[in-house]
Amino acid sequence: MFLGALGGTGLLDQLQSYVEPDEDECWTDREAREAAELLCTQQDADPDDDEEGVEGDISRRKVREDAEALRGLIFAHWRGAGRSLHRAQTVVAHFPWPEEWAQPSLTVKTRYPETLRAQAARFVDLEELVVAAAATALSAPELPLGDPAFAVLGGNSRVSRAPADLWRRWRSAAGRPWEGPGTRAFLSCEIVRGMRSNRKGDDEARAAAAPLIASWEEEAQAAAVLADRAPRCRPAAQIPEATEAAPRHRERDFLDGLDTWTLGVLRTWTVDADWGRGVLTYTTSNGDSTVGAESPTQRPPW
Repeated sequence: MFLGALGGTGLLDQLQSYVEPDEDECWTDREAREAAELLCTQQDADPDDDEEGVEGDISRRKVREDAEALRGLIFAHWRGAGRSLHRAQTVVAHFPWPEEWAQPSLTVKTRYPETLRAQAARFVDLEELVVAAAATALSAPELPLGDPAFAVLGGNSRVSRAPADLWRRWRSAAGRPWEGPGTRAFLSCEIVRGMRSNRKGDDEARAAAAPLIASWEEEAQAAAVLADRAPRCRPAAQIPEATEAAPRHRERDFLDGLDTWTLGVLRTWTVDADWGRGVLTYTTSNGDSTVGAESPTQRPPW
């Protein structure tokens, strides 16, 4: 059992993984900061406000896609670094005799997830986290079923489903707070996805979808304002702990099952991470802090 946990993709491999930026996927802290700033400034950009024409639009789109790719890379590396550290510390917890030998490498390895978390936090707007939480808690609105503006979509059944499908897509997108309201506004174009761009009625369908999205955004914003006035509490988060059985270093990512909003909270406010035990400690927006868990049997509310 010990040799199995040590070799392969076990302790020896994990101690060498995620200790510094990967040579093949390397970026600087400056590049991460500039990408976050770019995505933040473009969230509310009006796509029709283009003074540079098609070429300027293509150029901006390419720059934005590169920034989004870097954001995804940083998010993925943060999870990978935490998972790798969790596996390494879990092995040492089950087989303590190599602990003294492994400790210098574990100390170095512990710093890298925090570096990645700080970079990832730049991509998460704190106000958007509150709006996203409010949006996902909204009750289903009254929808204009059978709106003739959606006739371009096809049969009566599809026309009647269109507003409900749009609502579900908007609510799902709202759970990804780093995308912002500007990205969600483009969902009005999604309603005619898969159809010819010059088909008669496309403009009417998009025009009917836009005010629906705008009304949901306003409702979420209003709910967020009310939530911001509510009494504050000091919550605790605990990711699933390892079982008492021998560690299996090929187990699935222990962050699986947490939604994107919760991951955004952890990226933003985590101040201490005990990846081996699976406990994250974070502060609330008013600066209060709390331990991640009181007992090993405690579970998060998700």
